Amino acid sequence: VLILAITFTNKAAEELRRRCLSFCEEDFMPTIKTLNAFGYSILQKNEHLVGSLRVLSQMDRLKILSALMENRRIDKDLTYIDRKVKQYSTCDDRNAFLKKEGLSDTFVELYSCFQRIIQQNGYISFDEQITKCLDLFQDHPDVLIAIQKRYPYIMVDEYQDIDEAQAAFIYQVADHGNIVAVGDDDQSIYGFRGGSNKYMLEFSKHFRNAQTVVLSDNFRSAKPIVDAAQHVIEKNTMRIRKNIRATKQGDDHAVPKVL
Repeated sequence: VLILAITFTNKAAEELRRRCLSFCEEDFMPTIKTLNAFGYSILQKNEHLVGSLRVLSQMDRLKILSALMENRRIDKDLTYIDRKVKQYSTCDDRNAFLKKEGLSDTFVELYSCFQRIIQQNGYISFDEQITKCLDLFQDHPDVLIAIQKRYPYIMVDEYQDIDEAQAAFIYQVADHGNIVAVGDDDQSIYGFRGGSNKYMLEFSKHFRNAQTVVLSDNFRSAKPIVDAAQHVIEKNTMRIRKNIRATKQGDDHAVPKVL
């Protein structure tokens, strides 16, 4: 039986792998990957369906833009142009953006060439490692079925920070319902990039037989810190109600009073 363990950073994946090796033999280790790395591995295994793709790194971006700027004798800061290219690609009113930023037709031509190079070389963005998998599943359901059969048990860490596309990806891969989601809905911090604890709060709506297990003991912080945090966090309305207990005592004077 193959277990898929998904987390969100390479550091967390390495830590999870190290802990598993402390009680599990190498031959029986779960598949441990970041969510995006798992998506990328699916795209690579299905190259005959999606084409040869590679993730566009920041260094790749800057190299391409630098060459385009040099050819067009654009005498501006490279990071400035990179930022404007990113903004231009996502803005709703491009004409208004160009006028506001004082950008000329030369910038538009540079942007068009940049996009053409990206497409010709099979570059994809970081987020497209997930969204292109969703397209693949829709166009080729047999690929999704094969993944579901290969990984009948799934664990997802840091579930409070997934975004809409990542949630859709997890819902499909774990459609068999054998999934454990680990996270803390009070620690959702990636709203600026689309992450939300709502997918954790709605977990039992999607997986009807789900059970919620609250781990109430805090082994990291002393009681004054835990009590202060609890006092602040309990005012949030979008959360799973819980009463966190500190296992360590501490000095009340070390923590400012919470109003």
